[in-house]
Amino acid sequence: TGKYDFVFVEMQMIHWPDNMLTYCPQLKTVFSNDAFGQHIVNFNLTDEGLDKAYCLKQAKEYFANIVLPYTTPVQAKLNLILGMNLDIEYIMPAHGIIWKDYIADIIETYKGIAAQKVENKAVIVYESVWKHTQQIAESLAEGFSDAGMDVKVYKLSDTKSSIVMREIMDAKVVCIGSGTYNNVMAPSVAAFLEHIRPCKFKNKKGLAFAAYGWFNQVAKEIDTRMQQSGIESCHDVINQCYTPSDDQLEDYFNVAKEIAKNCQE
Repeated sequence: TGKYDFVFVEMQMIHWPDNMLTYCPQLKTVFSNDAFGQHIVNFNLTDEGLDKAYCLKQAKEYFANIVLPYTTPVQAKLNLILGMNLDIEYIMPAHGIIWKDYIADIIETYKGIAAQKVENKAVIVYESVWKHTQQIAESLAEGFSDAGMDVKVYKLSDTKSSIVMREIMDAKVVCIGSGTYNNVMAPSVAAFLEHIRPCKFKNKKGLAFAAYGWFNQVAKEIDTRMQQSGIESCHDVINQCYTPSDDQLEDYFNVAKEIAKNCQE
């Protein structure tokens, strides 16, 4: 332009076909479009004065709910951009605050996200009306915790899906359960499974569970849909007929411990 030079890097499908990153060397600024975005509003416009953990958590939530299905191109473009050795003082995404103080941290976070690194964490999501499915979820949670895993438990009708998606993104184990309603799974569970189907997760183990009265196919249906999203089944599905007994709940506790142990091997 006479005063400024611009370097353009095409980033198709992160997350639109026409996305592009722009770098201005005179300003040492990256205009990153959807990459590094979040939904933070700050009067100072930058990340100055904001808690680092909060900023990174919001960036993870944005990625999990918007960019996650395009993880493979993210990794390729991130490696390309880092290989350019750009001198960066500001990252200005299309959404959220401007990165200034935490540039190294958000780049490192994106490296982990793009590689789909997982933590020693189990996420359990379920829907339950008569608490049979809830009892299974709670027994599984106690088993994973007893085995030393970090555990997150969410009832889908009480939790924003954006939060669940953020937590699932770096989970090693994902358990999804539902009661049975007119021979099908709960609508909230069906919607969630459809939401994660295009994500094509890697490095995740899964367990499907369900409670039923006379139709015992819901857990199998959940398992099939989980596998379609890239979550590998690591145990036979749990089918619970009506209220679980104390012995059955102990069995589910032990199932979780077994899965946790196998994931460490």
